[in-house]
Amino acid sequence: LCLLSCAVVMLQGCQHPLALYEEPPLPPIEQGKAHEYRHQYANAEEQYRQIKDVATQNMTLNQLNSAWENVNASILRAQERVQSAPDSAQARLGLAREYYQKGVLCTRYLKDAQGNYPRDFVANEREFFYTESLRQAKKALRLEKDMPEAYLLMSEVYVANDRPDLAARHLRRLITAHPQYARGYYAIGKIYLDTKQYDRTERYFIRTIKLDPDCIDAYYLSGRFYLDKQWDDYSAATFLEILRRRPTDTASFDALIQASHELGKFYIEDGHYDQAIVIFQEILRVKSSYPVHQSLLLAKQRKAEAAVAAEDARKKALEEKLIAQ
Repeated sequence: LCLLSCAVVMLQGCQHPLALYEEPPLPPIEQGKAHEYRHQYANAEEQYRQIKDVATQNMTLNQLNSAWENVNASILRAQERVQSAPDSAQARLGLAREYYQKGVLCTRYLKDAQGNYPRDFVANEREFFYTESLRQAKKALRLEKDMPEAYLLMSEVYVANDRPDLAARHLRRLITAHPQYARGYYAIGKIYLDTKQYDRTERYFIRTIKLDPDCIDAYYLSGRFYLDKQWDDYSAATFLEILRRRPTDTASFDALIQASHELGKFYIEDGHYDQAIVIFQEILRVKSSYPVHQSLLLAKQRKAEAAVAAEDARKKALEEKLIAQ
């Protein structure tokens, strides 16, 4: 018994270190890759900076920062801000925006015909970042309820996920709580325009412009709405207003040409050939266009035909009058 007790004491005094039974720590590059795989870019950067070989360290950090059109670097900084101020609503919203941008890049990548990444992988990435964007935006709202930008970002995520109904519902809550927030009205109008709910569209763009007369985007989408409705005179006037405010706006200039062309074609169908000819000539004076040139020729042809028809009608009426006498 004494010998047994001594043996137990000796064994207790000679315990093996726990390190013998544990997995050895992964090198920094492997730990960094594990964090990067979980989209924890700030933690990944911390590990990569511990790589002793300077060339390898720089290469790894550059790959982390340059991936996906540099959006990872923006996410990394946003994650660092959240880590340093976890109760900051603005930091949470900033991270939500960066996650949303990564989701947008994934969506764009999936629409491309070619790519190096497997499409299933990119689809999963897109879902992850949109989901995380929503989660961070909701956290921002819990920290600061008076934050219309968070509602706006959530609506953009829902639209990106083909849920315009849910996006519009959140935006209606937004403008109820913040009736002077112009971007909320603009976002709802854009959803209704994109989904062709024309009976609801115009009022929101008008409200946006009343609250923010310098919101060029609202003018532009109003012009597109009028084009879709074939209200070409309203459309042309709207694009002219944009160009008055921003003379170098190429998109608005092209849209004005389109609206004016459609208006000219309407005048042809309505028999107002002179108005159509003036419009087409003005267009061609500032921009060469084969379709517009063809419309000009058509307007002149219709005008000539109308003149011949009018002369024939005059002669026929005169003949009938002479016969009656």
